[in-house]
Formats: sequence, C-alpha cells, structure tokens
Amino acid sequence: MSDDQPWQQRLVDATHGASTQTGAIALAMLHVWPRTCPAYGDEGVITSSGMVLAAFKDREGDYAPLVPVGMIGDIVDDFRRVADHLKLNDADRVAMFVELQKWISVDMRAVGKAPLS
Repeated sequence: MSDDQPWQQRLVDATHGASTQTGAIALAMLHVWPRTCPAYGDEGVITSSGMVLAAFKDREGDYAPLVPVGMIGDIVDDFRRVADHLKLNDADRVAMFVELQKWISVDMRAVGKAPLS
C-alpha cells in the first residue's frame, strides 16, 4: 500500500473493498459500485437510536431497501482505526469523514448531535 496513492484508493485497499463491512461502506460513500456484491446503497440513514440503515444488494443479487449496517459510533470508530492504520494526514482524514458524513442522507438523532469525526 503506497502513500503516494490517493486516500480513497488506500481506504478501499485497506478495507478489502466489498469483502468487509467497512470496505462496503467505504465503496458506498465513495459511490463506487463493486463488480461483485454485497454492496450498500449510495446513502445511509441514522435512526433516532443511532443505527445506520442502508439499501443492500447481497451476493445473490437480491435487493433490500433498508438493512441495519451498524451503530454510527461503531462505524466511526472503525473508520478512525483505518485512518490511523493508513497514517492519513489531517487533510485526508477530514476529507474521509466529510465523505462519510455526505453518505448519511438523513440523521434522525437529536438536533444537538455530535459530528461524525
């Protein structure tokens, strides 16, 4: 994994693309459709309890409009660990979390919520 690659490619490589949950989220937030499924949709929704839901296509090609992805805190922690592993600089780390935030189309938690990063 070369540091001269863009952070997006390094993220996809480090998370093994669609073969891991974090990788599938990374592909979805970057709007990259994997050649083989599983895959999450282009946007996620955070419920009032903090559960992230997203459209999902499984390995057989079956589609579900909203499936549980995980708790937002756990997802953010996973991306923090990946950013640490990749030794992303501050600008790339911020850019990654901006893309994760943009993937969330609806956040039903309280108005005074903390930012994802």
